[in-house]
Amino acid sequence: MTKEQSFADFLKGLKVALNISSLYQKEHPSFIKAAKEFQSKIDAALNFLDPINIGITKNSLVIEEIIFSGEEIYEDMAKMFHQRRLKSIDICRGITLEELIIFLSNSCMPRKEIFKEGGLKNILEGNNLSHVFVGELDYSQFLANKNYEECEDIWDYLLKEAISGNNHKKIMEFSDNFEGFSKNLNLEELVNNEEFYNNLRKFFEYLKEKDNDMYLTCLKEMANGNLWGNSVVVENNIDKFKVFFDGLSEKDLASILSEEIL
Repeated sequence: MTKEQSFADFLKGLKVALNISSLYQKEHPSFIKAAKEFQSKIDAALNFLDPINIGITKNSLVIEEIIFSGEEIYEDMAKMFHQRRLKSIDICRGITLEELIIFLSNSCMPRKEIFKEGGLKNILEGNNLSHVFVGELDYSQFLANKNYEECEDIWDYLLKEAISGNNHKKIMEFSDNFEGFSKNLNLEELVNNEEFYNNLRKFFEYLKEKDNDMYLTCLKEMANGNLWGNSVVVENNIDKFKVFFDGLSEKDLASILSEEIL
């Protein structure tokens, strides 16, 4: 078997294991069987490369400069891992079945749950894995392609990451992508999720203090993107939404309102 064939078998084994992992609990015999079968694919690939390093792009997987793309099996995995903000996976010789099961089961969690736990890297490190590691895209890399559909169900966690520690760089990156956030903003979730609401309030307070022009731009984008089109939610929670506009001059408020009227 050639190196490329071994890597292809390894990736196909990973895909099968992920599919089974998404259907069954990790204690289920079918899950354990799939993990064991994938472990044999890992052992074969390790004869050519140790550790096995999988590079992840939006549409392809790369192992030792061999690009695996153009087939649904590769593109599906690339998309799945990319949406979980992964840029690489390393699997080392000596990986145990228990470690493999932990990796597979957590990789298949809904990504909103993954982000809630601080990301897959944080989850794996919390389980003290020593033979499988993941590299994560940083904040700017993940938002760079401006494909906001990828962020649809995790904007609240991206906002939390931006506002945590008043990180100016991340806050400004979030500001630059605020149009995507505002168009996908679920107002009912916002008013019912106190942490989400408070983070957005802190975000606007930070911008108001540090960059008033960006503050006004983001307010306009939120108003035009989602706010005025959800009058019932806004009217029922008017005090919460008024906070975002506190301190606006009559001129600035008129500017925001006039853009919506136009």
